[in-house]
Amino acid sequence: MIYSLQGKVIISTPTYSVIECGGVGYQINHTIYTHDVIREKKDVFVYTHLIVREDAQILYGFIQQMEKDMFLLLLSVSGVGPNSARLILSHMTADDVMRVIGAGQSDALRAVKGIGAKTAERIIVDLKDKITTLGGGQVNADIGSAGANNDLLLDALSALEVLGYPKAAAAKAIKKVMQDPTINTVDQVIKHSLKNL
Repeated sequence: MIYSLQGKVIISTPTYSVIECGGVGYQINHTIYTHDVIREKKDVFVYTHLIVREDAQILYGFIQQMEKDMFLLLLSVSGVGPNSARLILSHMTADDVMRVIGAGQSDALRAVKGIGAKTAERIIVDLKDKITTLGGGQVNADIGSAGANNDLLLDALSALEVLGYPKAAAAKAIKKVMQDPTINTVDQVIKHSLKNL
Protein backbone atom coordinates (compact mmCIF):
# COMPACT_ATOMS: atom_id res chain seq x y z
CA MET A 1 0.00 0.00 0.00
CA ILE A 2 1.27 3.48 -0.88
CA TYR A 3 0.69 5.48 2.31
CA SER A 4 2.09 8.82 1.15
CA LEU A 5 4.12 10.61 -1.50
CA GLN A 6 6.61 13.43 -1.25
CA GLY A 7 8.02 15.01 -4.35
CA LYS A 8 7.83 17.58 -7.10
CA VAL A 9 4.53 18.58 -8.70
CA ILE A 10 4.96 18.28 -12.47
CA ILE A 11 1.31 18.45 -13.53
CA SER A 12 -1.60 19.96 -11.61
CA THR A 13 -5.23 20.09 -12.69
CA PRO A 14 -8.41 20.56 -10.63
CA THR A 15 -9.06 16.80 -10.57
CA TYR A 16 -5.62 15.20 -10.62
CA SER A 17 -1.93 15.98 -10.26
CA VAL A 18 1.29 14.16 -11.07
CA ILE A 19 3.95 14.06 -8.37
CA GLU A 20 7.46 12.95 -9.29
CA CYS A 21 9.15 10.87 -6.60
CA GLY A 22 12.57 9.38 -7.31
CA GLY A 23 12.17 9.71 -11.06
CA VAL A 24 8.69 8.11 -11.12
CA GLY A 25 5.58 10.21 -11.76
CA TYR A 26 2.54 9.20 -9.71
CA GLN A 27 -0.87 10.41 -10.84
CA ILE A 28 -3.12 11.16 -7.89
CA ASN A 29 -6.80 11.98 -8.09
CA HIS A 30 -7.77 14.60 -5.53
CA THR A 31 -10.36 17.04 -4.30
CA ILE A 32 -10.58 20.67 -5.27
CA TYR A 33 -9.42 21.55 -1.75
CA THR A 34 -6.22 19.52 -2.13
CA HIS A 35 -5.67 20.98 -5.60
CA ASP A 36 -5.92 24.53 -4.24
CA VAL A 37 -2.99 23.76 -1.92
CA ILE A 38 -0.92 21.69 -4.36
CA ARG A 39 -1.05 24.17 -7.22
CA GLU A 40 0.73 26.78 -5.10
CA LYS A 41 3.69 24.50 -4.31
CA LYS A 42 6.60 22.97 -6.19
CA ASP A 43 7.26 20.23 -3.66
CA VAL A 44 4.46 18.56 -1.72
CA PHE A 45 3.70 15.82 0.77
CA VAL A 46 0.36 14.06 0.33
CA TYR A 47 -1.36 11.19 2.10
CA THR A 48 -2.62 8.59 -0.34
CA HIS A 49 -5.09 5.75 -0.69
CA LEU A 50 -4.82 3.15 -3.45
CA ILE A 51 -7.96 1.57 -4.85
CA VAL A 52 -7.42 -1.57 -6.91
CA ARG A 53 -10.06 -2.71 -9.38
CA GLU A 54 -10.03 -5.34 -12.08
CA ASP A 55 -9.47 -2.74 -14.78
CA ALA A 56 -7.47 -0.08 -12.92
CA GLN A 57 -5.34 0.96 -9.96
CA ILE A 58 -6.35 4.44 -8.86
CA LEU A 59 -4.34 6.51 -6.39
CA TYR A 60 -6.12 9.22 -4.42
CA GLY A 61 -4.15 11.99 -2.71
CA PHE A 62 -4.97 14.22 0.25
CA ILE A 63 -3.14 17.23 1.61
CA GLN A 64 -4.37 16.49 5.15
CA GLN A 65 -4.68 13.25 7.10
CA MET A 66 -8.13 14.33 8.20
CA GLU A 67 -9.31 14.65 4.60
CA LYS A 68 -8.06 11.13 3.90
CA ASP A 69 -9.76 9.78 7.03
CA MET A 70 -13.06 11.36 6.02
CA PHE A 71 -12.68 9.95 2.48
CA LEU A 72 -12.25 6.45 3.94
CA LEU A 73 -15.22 6.90 6.25
CA LEU A 74 -17.39 7.97 3.33
CA LEU A 75 -16.25 4.89 1.39
CA SER A 76 -17.48 2.71 4.25
CA VAL A 77 -21.05 3.83 3.55
CA SER A 78 -23.00 1.56 1.20
CA GLY A 79 -23.66 3.33 -2.09
CA VAL A 80 -20.79 5.83 -1.74
CA GLY A 81 -17.88 5.17 -4.10
CA PRO A 82 -14.55 6.96 -4.51
CA ASN A 83 -15.89 9.50 -6.99
CA SER A 84 -18.87 10.37 -4.79
CA ALA A 85 -16.61 10.70 -1.73
CA ARG A 86 -14.26 12.95 -3.70
CA LEU A 87 -17.17 15.09 -4.91
CA ILE A 88 -18.43 15.53 -1.36
CA LEU A 89 -14.95 16.59 -0.20
CA SER A 90 -14.63 18.94 -3.17
CA HIS A 91 -17.97 20.52 -2.33
CA MET A 92 -17.01 21.09 1.33
CA THR A 93 -13.99 20.57 3.56
CA ALA A 94 -13.63 17.56 5.88
CA ASP A 95 -14.49 19.89 8.79
CA ASP A 96 -17.67 20.97 7.03
CA VAL A 97 -18.64 17.36 6.26
CA MET A 98 -18.26 16.50 9.94
CA ARG A 99 -20.41 19.44 11.00
CA VAL A 100 -23.06 18.53 8.43
CA ILE A 101 -23.14 14.90 9.57
CA GLY A 102 -23.11 15.85 13.25
CA ALA A 103 -26.02 18.26 12.73
CA GLY A 104 -27.91 15.78 10.54
CA GLN A 105 -28.12 18.25 7.65
CA SER A 106 -28.92 15.88 4.82
CA ASP A 107 -29.91 18.78 2.57
CA ALA A 108 -26.27 19.95 2.48
CA LEU A 109 -25.18 16.49 1.30
CA ARG A 110 -27.99 16.37 -1.27
CA ALA A 111 -26.57 19.55 -2.79
CA VAL A 112 -23.63 17.45 -4.01
CA LYS A 113 -24.12 16.09 -7.53
CA GLY A 114 -25.05 12.39 -7.47
CA ILE A 115 -25.99 12.28 -3.77
CA GLY A 116 -29.68 11.56 -3.41
CA ALA A 117 -31.91 11.74 -0.34
CA LYS A 118 -31.45 8.07 0.64
CA THR A 119 -27.67 8.19 0.29
CA ALA A 120 -27.47 11.45 2.25
CA GLU A 121 -29.53 9.95 5.09
CA ARG A 122 -27.43 6.78 5.03
CA ILE A 123 -24.22 8.81 5.32
CA ILE A 124 -25.58 10.63 8.38
CA VAL A 125 -26.90 7.49 10.07
CA ASP A 126 -23.78 5.42 9.38
CA LEU A 127 -21.20 8.07 10.25
CA LYS A 128 -22.74 10.18 13.00
CA ASP A 129 -21.12 8.11 15.75
CA LYS A 130 -17.89 7.54 13.82
CA ILE A 131 -16.96 11.17 13.13
CA THR A 132 -15.91 11.65 16.76
CA THR A 133 -12.74 9.75 15.87
CA LEU A 134 -11.71 12.53 13.50
CA GLY A 135 -10.42 16.04 14.07
CA GLY A 136 -13.87 17.48 14.75
CA GLY A 137 -14.63 15.13 17.63
CA GLN A 138 -14.44 16.07 21.29
CA VAL A 139 -11.06 14.38 21.68
CA ASN A 140 -9.46 16.53 19.03
CA ALA A 141 -11.36 19.60 20.18
CA ASP A 142 -9.74 19.09 23.57
CA ILE A 143 -6.32 18.82 21.94
CA GLY A 144 -6.93 21.92 19.84
CA SER A 145 -7.51 23.95 22.96
CA ALA A 146 -3.80 23.55 23.67
CA GLY A 147 -3.36 26.24 21.02
CA ALA A 148 -0.52 24.60 19.08
CA ASN A 149 -0.13 23.46 15.49
CA ASN A 150 -3.11 21.20 14.77
CA ASP A 151 -1.30 18.97 12.25
CA LEU A 152 1.49 18.34 14.78
CA LEU A 153 -1.06 17.35 17.41
CA LEU A 154 -3.01 15.08 15.08
CA ASP A 155 0.19 13.37 13.92
CA ALA A 156 1.20 12.73 17.52
CA LEU A 157 -2.27 11.44 18.37
CA SER A 158 -2.24 9.12 15.36
CA ALA A 159 1.19 7.76 16.35
CA LEU A 160 0.08 7.03 19.91
CA GLU A 161 -3.02 5.25 18.61
CA VAL A 162 -0.84 3.07 16.38
CA LEU A 163 1.19 2.21 19.47
CA GLY A 164 -2.02 0.90 21.03
CA TYR A 165 -3.03 3.70 23.38
CA PRO A 166 -6.75 4.63 23.62
CA LYS A 167 -7.53 7.85 21.80
CA ALA A 168 -9.03 9.63 24.81
CA ALA A 169 -6.05 8.80 27.06
CA ALA A 170 -3.56 9.79 24.35
CA ALA A 171 -5.37 13.09 23.77
CA LYS A 172 -5.30 13.87 27.49
CA ALA A 173 -1.57 13.16 27.67
CA ILE A 174 -0.87 15.31 24.58
CA LYS A 175 -2.90 18.19 25.97
CA LYS A 176 -0.85 18.11 29.17
CA VAL A 177 2.44 18.01 27.24
CA MET A 178 1.45 20.92 25.01
CA GLN A 179 1.31 23.24 28.01
CA ASP A 180 5.11 23.31 27.74
CA PRO A 181 5.99 25.96 25.08
CA THR A 182 9.44 24.43 24.50
CA ILE A 183 7.89 21.30 22.98
CA ASN A 184 7.34 21.95 19.28
CA THR A 185 7.99 18.76 17.28
CA VAL A 186 5.97 15.57 16.84
CA ASP A 187 8.80 13.47 18.30
CA GLN A 188 8.93 15.62 21.41
CA VAL A 189 5.16 15.50 21.85
CA ILE A 190 5.13 11.71 21.54
CA LYS A 191 8.13 11.17 23.82
CA HIS A 192 6.76 13.36 26.62
CA SER A 193 3.21 12.06 26.19
CA LEU A 194 4.40 8.49 26.70
CA LYS A 195 5.59 9.50 30.16
CA ASN A 196 2.00 10.48 31.02
CA LEU A 197 0.42 7.26 29.75
